[in-house]
Amino acid sequence: MRCSKWVANCNAGDSSTEPYVVTHHLILSHAAAVKVYREKFQ
Repeated sequence: MRCSKWVANCNAGDSSTEPYVVTHHLILSHAAAVKVYREKFQ
């Protein structure tokens, strides 16, 4: 957990939502890679 009020006194970041944002972008990048693979290599 990078940064939350209950972990430390810091002003940047929110470890309660950041994992969801990262997962969202991971899924989007995987979908883009699958699309390129299907269009160019199959």
